[in-house]
Amino acid sequence: SDDQIIDAADIIRRLDNLWLNRPPDAVGSFFDPVGSTVGRYVLERVIGRGAFGVVYKAYDPDLRRAVAIKIPRPDVLLDCDRLTRFESEIQACARLDHPGIVPLYEADLSRAVPFMASAYCPGPNLQQWMDESAGPCAIGAAVSFLEKVARAVHFAHEHGVVHRDLKPGNILLLPNESPSSSLTTLNDFQPRLTDFGLAQITHGLHETQSSLIIGTPLYMSPEQAESRSDDIGPGSDIFGLGAILYHLLTGVAPFAARNYAAVLLRLREETPVPVSAMRADADGDL
Repeated sequence: SDDQIIDAADIIRRLDNLWLNRPPDAVGSFFDPVGSTVGRYVLERVIGRGAFGVVYKAYDPDLRRAVAIKIPRPDVLLDCDRLTRFESEIQACARLDHPGIVPLYEADLSRAVPFMASAYCPGPNLQQWMDESAGPCAIGAAVSFLEKVARAVHFAHEHGVVHRDLKPGNILLLPNESPSSSLTTLNDFQPRLTDFGLAQITHGLHETQSSLIIGTPLYMSPEQAESRSDDIGPGSDIFGLGAILYHLLTGVAPFAARNYAAVLLRLREETPVPVSAMRADADGDL
């Protein structure tokens, strides 16, 4: 089809740019670019990896600050559908200016290797914090924390963006600047939502096959697990928020199982054990 011809031409153009626009000693560094520059940013170390890109801590020499740089994985550059999804992530982030969402500083989609530059968050993500705490969270702290995340998600929904991959690993923890912060409770952090790689822009975005990637099974909604794309919307994010809150309150994800398939089976066929059955101090509304 004509679309396939255009896609193939775009792939060839990007490959040519990678080869012709980089000096010989930099071609190989694309696969391990630490120490090289992207735009004006100097890449320092890898701080995250996802389905579409790799995130680096980098230094901005002009503004003298740390930033987070996300660039597509090499295989994404050669897959027009997945590259479009990376670019749609940038479009989603550009819509959102909220204290509970990692801000986008800059993006360049015209380069052979496009990138996005965002604020750098020095703290851990919620998954890392949960792994270290190894148990249920204090109820008041968990509820207060999730309220802040929910307000950020609501803001995204108001601006036509459904995240579709809410999970602890996508919630960064920004340490409070208060000298009394011990960084041992969630009250010591401000949440910052990140990774809109699976986001759906509800107005004006042509959906690609990448939308079939349904998210993280421990926190995904039933409609996502069953790939019912017409039913996926803001409610799917609300389900994810509930699953994260459940995990914080009980110390275990609501549909935890030994493998991916078993998680999906539990999600479709079972009801989680009530929080009140696992914590006597939990309010009935929780």
